[in-house]
Amino acid sequence: MNLHHSIVLLAAIVMPCAVFADEIASAALSEVACKKTKTFDVASASSRGPTNFEIRYPESWGMSEFARPSLVARIASANGEGIDSLMILVNRGNPKIKELTPDKIFTPDFLSKFEPEGSTIIRKERLKEGAFDGVVFEYLVEQSKPPIKVRTHVTNYIFTQNGALVQLQFYVLLSEKANKYADDARIAAFGPVWKAMLSTLKLK
Repeated sequence: MNLHHSIVLLAAIVMPCAVFADEIASAALSEVACKKTKTFDVASASSRGPTNFEIRYPESWGMSEFARPSLVARIASANGEGIDSLMILVNRGNPKIKELTPDKIFTPDFLSKFEPEGSTIIRKERLKEGAFDGVVFEYLVEQSKPPIKVRTHVTNYIFTQNGALVQLQFYVLLSEKANKYADDARIAAFGPVWKAMLSTLKLK
């Protein structure tokens, strides 16, 4: 199976960012550390499926819900208008995996098949961290809708709840043309933010 990357990401990016990535990331990390956060509760989403969880995010960020299959919400910097974001996806429940443990679901075979089409994989591994028990995929992906070309770094944390597959996709926008120094710096700046947000995940 392949990850679905909605063109909604392109539509959401409508202006260049005038603030350095490390400033945005530092402010976001400080807010989470100081518990200056808002809570996204999937119970309020119309497309939540059989899931019941919540995750916290910086209070200066904003959330938009989507009335489309699988895509539940987008949480982004700059009160929702920013280029660095968390996309929350929930698929329909699968009775075949409802009673299975994460170790039975997230096998090497799962890791080999569940890859984004056309992406460059950086890592894929089983991960247990706090309330999270699943797998993480980290990869680079390009999307094009002429004249727009978007390069993003994605850290996708995947877990299951009540038979549904949940994806927490953390996006960092990169420069249009590959620049390893700039790309690495931007990715490194946001890594701690994503980990801090993941640590607030609460399963109900």
